[in-house]
Amino acid sequence: MTRRGGLAIVLAGLVLIAVRLPFLRVPLDADEGGYAYLSRQWAAGGRLYGPVWVDRPQGLLLLYRGITSLGRSPVLIHLGAIGLALLLLAGVSLAAGAVAGRRAALIGAVLVAVVGAAPRLQGFMLNGELAAGAFAAPAVAAALWFRRTDRLALLVGAGTLGAVAVLMKQSGFDGAVVGLAVALLARSARAMLGYLAGLAVPLGLAALQAALTSWSDWWFAVVGYRLDTSAGSRGGLAGRWHNITADLPHLWPDLLPLAALGVLGLWWCARRRCGLPVLWLAAALVGFGGGVFFFPHYWMQLVGPACLLGALALAAVPSRLATGALALLCLPALLFTGRVATSGTDQRDRLAVPDGRLLANRDIAPWLRSHSAAREQIYAFVSSADLYYSTGRHTDFRYLWQANLDAIPGSVSQLARYLAGPNGPGWVVLYARPEVVDPSGRIEQILRTDYRLVTSIDGVRILRHD
Repeated sequence: MTRRGGLAIVLAGLVLIAVRLPFLRVPLDADEGGYAYLSRQWAAGGRLYGPVWVDRPQGLLLLYRGITSLGRSPVLIHLGAIGLALLLLAGVSLAAGAVAGRRAALIGAVLVAVVGAAPRLQGFMLNGELAAGAFAAPAVAAALWFRRTDRLALLVGAGTLGAVAVLMKQSGFDGAVVGLAVALLARSARAMLGYLAGLAVPLGLAALQAALTSWSDWWFAVVGYRLDTSAGSRGGLAGRWHNITADLPHLWPDLLPLAALGVLGLWWCARRRCGLPVLWLAAALVGFGGGVFFFPHYWMQLVGPACLLGALALAAVPSRLATGALALLCLPALLFTGRVATSGTDQRDRLAVPDGRLLANRDIAPWLRSHSAAREQIYAFVSSADLYYSTGRHTDFRYLWQANLDAIPGSVSQLARYLAGPNGPGWVVLYARPEVVDPSGRIEQILRTDYRLVTSIDGVRILRHD
């Protein structure tokens, strides 16, 4: 790539940063705060997948552990998300350059910088999908460049990066699938062994850590729980479809450009008989479809392959048409970002994180910090894991999200014993009615007899243990 082309990619990176800066100080998502809290518990000596329980692989928690070691500010976590987005930009740009040259590389960079910001899809948050995609994209790029250069180190790197993507989130296997396809197409034992060696190192280290702590705990959290929740999803295929479509009226301005990019790219690949970018999208769709709840950030897994496909198609049309299409595709993200950037703090937060619990926690967290002792336990009933991180308080109950209670046998009984026990929480913050997780009424009775209402903040009741 020429110096001019490299400078253009750098400018696209600066645009990426600028587009995400207005979201730096918005409240942490429940997942972000929960992962940050658990990573600090792990760093303090808690056993991962034991008392420090989470259904994500070690890679994501290591990433959070590194970020939170720098300080407690939520800004650091959102800066980490920007760093991952830059890695995604570099991967997509390099992949596009490997297939279609410098022009495609620049267009891919611009698409990730702006369309890939996807603010309605929580593209500014440090979620597992963004983290997985950030490593899957350079894995795909390395594999595609191996096709052009036959340099084995690139295929080894593709395996390593593809494995790291899986360790960010289990569904992030799309980059590894593309690398495997390239190794198979090489029809060389040398290529296949090199790729598998690169794949084996991160996965082997993760397996070693699991074996040295508790293999059964790791397997249940990272594999068994995910399989159980996916196979036993609420309402089967109909329930999945409902979860996918429920938020579409809010998400379509970000999804429509991504869909258009995918369709354009599929047309280009069909004409050129270029199958590997299509394989990346297909593998990402399989990973996406394996989810259950389909929160907005699930869609972030499709940003990398959609932007690559779109870059390939737009690079093949005249410059004026490509420029006009780019402007149109970038418009929804830019308009929303402009609204956020020009809003006051409260309106900014409501636009960026339209979740009543997260908004209420802006007032609840400082109140709890001033009314509870540093070593006193709290419990966010039953799903606002960010509260533990924002207050600096802890809980001995291992399951931080409602989905855990819904899916794990015996977890509701464990919660009842925790609330009623001598080492239970001093404070309970009621985001949900007790009967939501315990129709039997046992937990509601415990809260009524053992706790008293102290205050209500933004409609959320806070109880104190008697």
